[in-house]
Amino acid sequence: GVWGSGPNDVWAVGEAGAILHWNGASWNPSDSGTLRGLVSVWGAAPDDVWAVGSGGTIRHWDGARWVASASGTTEYLYDVFGWSATDVWAVGGGGVALHWDGSSWQPTSTGTTEILMGVWTPSSGATWALGRDGTMLYHDGLRWSPVALEREPDLTAAWGFGAHDIWATGEGGMLVTSDKGLVEYAKKYRNYGKFDYVVEGLNFRMSEFTAALGVVQTERMEEIVAWKNDVAKRHLDPKFPERLKLPAGMTSGY
Repeated sequence: GVWGSGPNDVWAVGEAGAILHWNGASWNPSDSGTLRGLVSVWGAAPDDVWAVGSGGTIRHWDGARWVASASGTTEYLYDVFGWSATDVWAVGGGGVALHWDGSSWQPTSTGTTEILMGVWTPSSGATWALGRDGTMLYHDGLRWSPVALEREPDLTAAWGFGAHDIWATGEGGMLVTSDKGLVEYAKKYRNYGKFDYVVEGLNFRMSEFTAALGVVQTERMEEIVAWKNDVAKRHLDPKFPERLKLPAGMTSGY
């Protein structure tokens, strides 16, 4: 997870309690006080930052150090997001949704046991949470209510520009079959690499770091492709005159 209050104040969290801080010139490690994995970070201010992760771990940055904060759960917390210093949400395994009111983390009843992997709030009293098998919930300031979807993909993150302009994203790929047994097996197979996996497989989930790098590289796409083609023209064409010929107007990205 990555969050920042500005170009000279950015936090990144990761495995084994790793926390790095960008001060505008370099990344520097910060002692989290835990070896548990941290997956999400969000702050209300430079001296009010939250990080969450495995085993119900919650750490708070007060401007000087990271301090443990009691969550009251041992479930894996996948995401943290808030509207203000007294209105922060953390969601995770078993349908857990915790709310920070400025003094303590309080559990709320979501009505689901599905893993919640993302949470986002556009304003006070309006919060969205989403997770496995198309789980989507909305909190109106009083209670959580389920939101019905036509499909049931695993949803992992949400973001928007306001209460009526929100995007939810999830895992890609599709399997179409009438065999319910195969569907259930595929769900187990794709989950390899997480703490509750049953069947060994492959885990190609993209991290936020990878996504951030992808955004930057996409902006440089023309430059990168031009450089690669120049190298190929000068070094490969003389050696391999019969190599692949592309149709007119098509440019290789390699």
